[in-house]
Amino acid sequence: MFENIDEKLKTLAIVQFILGILGSVILSIFLLDAGFVFCILFVLFGSLMSWLSSLGTYGLGEAIEKATIAANQAQCPPQNAGLEEYAELLAKLQQREKEEELRQKKIRQEELRQRLPQDEAQRIDLILNEISSCDSFHEIQKCWERYPENTFRNHKQISERIANLVELERLYGKDKGSVSSFLIKIREELFR
Repeated sequence: MFENIDEKLKTLAIVQFILGILGSVILSIFLLDAGFVFCILFVLFGSLMSWLSSLGTYGLGEAIEKATIAANQAQCPPQNAGLEEYAELLAKLQQREKEEELRQKKIRQEELRQRLPQDEAQRIDLILNEISSCDSFHEIQKCWERYPENTFRNHKQISERIANLVELERLYGKDKGSVSSFLIKIREELFR
């Protein structure tokens, strides 16, 4: 009953205008005894009054329609409003985070490189002692990634092997025995 009131008021205004003109014409026929000029003036004056009164009702319908549209737009902003700016800002922020992470990693690796012994056997013992305290391949991978890529002769191959084992561990779960046997194999491979 009260939905789409703006359209209903506009329709009412048009009906009011038409009925006002018809009413003026019908009443002027009854007043024909008063004179022809009076009847014409009555029709014109009645039509003018009907038009003026319907303008207010129609204007109210228009005002309600525009207010409803404005309220809907205020509640539901356009779907893509600010989305491009947000995506651009997010991409810049992620890029800065990556750059900062990379910079921090290089700083840590350089600090570690300065502390590493010059003798490769001592470097191997140092990393193996650190790795042997790890309970999972994921932890081993974190320890291993702290060392610069050129720390050991076969650093890249070992990194790939650790990454594969981390994936297997993720799929099948932890196995302390396999971590121990891996440490033995790594020791042999590093001392080759």
